[in-house]
Amino acid sequence: MWKAVVVVCSLTAPDTCETWIDAIGPSKNRDQCISRALEMNAHAFTHLRDYKGEPAWKGKSYRCDKLPNGAL
Repeated sequence: MWKAVVVVCSLTAPDTCETWIDAIGPSKNRDQCISRALEMNAHAFTHLRDYKGEPAWKGKSYRCDKLPNGAL
């Protein structure tokens, strides 16, 4: 099982970032985790316009963490 983690940052204030952990997952394999991370990035760009007074946010980086056996 894999957990997607995405860092999203403001386009106007690049030092203003948040870390998002996938609330839908975990994914069964690394490829699915990467797909989910890219989906989370797309949501940040399209759904967070004018969020917190910033014009737009965008994903800066992502990672997929392998969970220990039995962990969710």
